[in-house]
Amino acid sequence: MMRPGILAAALLLTSCDAPEERSPSDTTQAALPELELCDPIRGWNPELVDLEVQMLEALEARRAQGQHCGPRGSYPPAPRLSVSGALTCAARLHALDMAEQGFVDHQGSDDTTPWDRVRAAGYEFATADEVLAATDLPPKDILDTVWLPREGSCAALSASSYIEVGLGAALPFDSDDPVTGLRWAIVLAKPIP
Repeated sequence: MMRPGILAAALLLTSCDAPEERSPSDTTQAALPELELCDPIRGWNPELVDLEVQMLEALEARRAQGQHCGPRGSYPPAPRLSVSGALTCAARLHALDMAEQGFVDHQGSDDTTPWDRVRAAGYEFATADEVLAATDLPPKDILDTVWLPREGSCAALSASSYIEVGLGAALPFDSDDPVTGLRWAIVLAKPIP
């Protein structure tokens, strides 16, 4: 059941080694690709970076527990994710687009798909997923009340096949925006070997 003011979505995209350990200070600081495309999200708002770090920490805690995702099945504890600069670029740019244009959808305002955005950021994936939300809930609560109760989002966030991640949170630009809350985009992927 949807709560007012909360939208969420998940989309599977298809077309190692264990992720490196990291501290909270470098959680979302993976080097962004040296692409002009990523320029708008360089120097990202520190408060949004802090929310992204909180979200990743909460996500890692849930993945470490394993999850039951209804008909999608049960997922055993999953390893930590490695933050990808390219996936971060794709996630933040889409969150920014949704915030600027007042929508929540996997299709961008320029008709790009998640596949387009991930590839444009220079990431070649074997499989990938995108989850979205618009809400002002704290990161932990977004996971527990928005994404994990939904089968598709739960499965995407819990799958151990995804080993890299990019996160994006963006503030809405228009006070008359019919969709309320921060725009969230998380992209999980496994690169082509």
